[in-house]
Amino acid sequence: MPYASDPGAVYMRPLAHVLGRQVSLRGLDDPEVEANLELLASEGVSGAGVSDSTSMELAAAITSSSGGRAMVEGVEPNMVVVCTDTLEGLEPTGWMTRYQHLSRTELTTTLMVSGHACANFVVGLETCRSLIASGAADTVLLVTADRISSGTRYTALSKSVFSDGAAACLVSTEPAVGSLKVLHSGMQGQAAPRDANGGMAEARATLLSMAAATSRALGDGGMDGVRHVLSLNLGKTARALLAMAASVPPDEVRAGSAASLGHCFSADVLLGLEELLAEESCRPGDRILVLTSGRHVQSAISLECPQS
Repeated sequence: MPYASDPGAVYMRPLAHVLGRQVSLRGLDDPEVEANLELLASEGVSGAGVSDSTSMELAAAITSSSGGRAMVEGVEPNMVVVCTDTLEGLEPTGWMTRYQHLSRTELTTTLMVSGHACANFVVGLETCRSLIASGAADTVLLVTADRISSGTRYTALSKSVFSDGAAACLVSTEPAVGSLKVLHSGMQGQAAPRDANGGMAEARATLLSMAAATSRALGDGGMDGVRHVLSLNLGKTARALLAMAASVPPDEVRAGSAASLGHCFSADVLLGLEELLAEESCRPGDRILVLTSGRHVQSAISLECPQS
């Protein structure tokens, strides 16, 4: 084991992701996207990931590949937590039953996290930490998968387009190469604006809620030691709003290169962390702040690159 374990600590390690095929904005055949091509271009969005697989099939595929990789490395997850907000016409139990059959996890206790939109990942991670703290598991596979199957991909709130995809990570009490220590998380509910023209009201609510979530995620140390700030793959304007809420200069908040391919729901977190780790710019002891945003909840997590 290359890293010393910290008693009571929990670590997460990105394992894999799958994205839909790249399609240009004009190639989406989406009237709402077509009507906002100029705005999307100014926001840095050039296309979307489009998959023919359902969200359930995407989740099953990433579960099978990630679980297999973990077992090759000698780690077998005790439980699975799967996050999705796109059930595509199925009721939750039916979606879960088919997912477990496809991923061959019928004998593995599996929980679903849903209803928090693009903030599902932080809720899922906290669910994993609670399972570990309770003694129910010592290693949990956390999966997130979503897909747009009908309606427009354009999202005015995020100034972007939705992409199809899935990602997975291993949450465990044991660190390993590529793992990150989970420090703190913060979540804050947010009331949707009641007025029809709620642009400014919604922006103000987002600012206040994200500021509260960020404060909890940073803990007593504040921004000390934070070397990297990540957000979801949103348009530039939405990222700047989150940066303002976290009191971080907008140019210091990075979204992965997938930002040009749209917003892949809560999988964005793992996509960004995978890219950061691949760059080898995350040094031992560096802290990472991740900002995630949903329609009615803002959330943030702080992570640390483990000491060797």
